[in-house]
Amino acid sequence: MELSTLGLFVQTVGAGLLALIFLYLSRGRGNGVLKAAGYAWLFLFVSLIALLIAYEKPQIPFPNLPYEYLKILYYVCLIV
Repeated sequence: MELSTLGLFVQTVGAGLLALIFLYLSRGRGNGVLKAAGYAWLFLFVSLIALLIAYEKPQIPFPNLPYEYLKILYYVCLIV
């Protein structure tokens, strides 16, 4: 792993852990705000994974499109 992808990898792991924590806290009859935050962090986690894949495979056409789409879903879930 290159030094330039280390920060992206750390952010991906952090977003995944936050998604797990929020979704765990919102299980059952949990708070709807926690569930929305959990889904938001899950979308951010998946968008960062898409960015990691796009960074490793430069021949993919429009490599940032899945990242941008999932990042918008992240913002929508945070606003909800």
